[in-house]
Amino acid sequence: PDCCARCAPADDARGVPAAAPSEAVRRLLRAFQAQLRVTARTAYVAASASSAHSAGQQANGLALSAFALASRGGAAAHLVANVDKLAGYVARAGGVSTAAAYSGVGLADYDVAAGNDDARVAVTLTCGAQPLVSRALSTSAPRPPAYRVEWDALPPPPRSLLFLTSGVGEVSVALSLAFVPAALPSQPVDRGIAVRKVVQRRDGASGRAVGPPLQAVALGT
Repeated sequence: PDCCARCAPADDARGVPAAAPSEAVRRLLRAFQAQLRVTARTAYVAASASSAHSAGQQANGLALSAFALASRGGAAAHLVANVDKLAGYVARAGGVSTAAAYSGVGLADYDVAAGNDDARVAVTLTCGAQPLVSRALSTSAPRPPAYRVEWDALPPPPRSLLFLTSGVGEVSVALSLAFVPAALPSQPVDRGIAVRKVVQRRDGASGRAVGPPLQAVALGT
């Protein structure tokens, strides 16, 4: 699972005093919230309030900018809820296009609003009360290497993993578990997926399989 730890917000480097958004801006944010579809790890703005389909890369980038600027302007928390998940969705887009440019602008606005443009975060991972690893992260530093630990190195019985953070900015954490079963099954195991092989006669004219499944094939045909 992925998790995101939010630390203290950064001070506005531009010295612009925060002002509550106008009613027109609040109506826009409510409209975006009505079209926001939240999944386990990300969120996206749908094409309409009754649609489950994304409004597209450009629209989501613009929505992210709107949420980020409103957050910096002092908008109520419920009007900018799940903006971090929306940023995760926008960040997954790629390519070089006008839509991608809007995604980049939206992410830049979000990073400024969240303090990620000058992040300085100390992260400590513990298993119960036992510290496992600590990292000092910053915007200017390269991404830290992956940390790996053997199951046997965890205190028995394994406790919950805790991520302790302090500083300014956001931290995204990805966890994975690799294992080999202690006892390999000796018989086929049903995992809910079935694969069936069907052999049909080939039509020489069309090059396609035709007719019912063959039960037997004569030798030499």
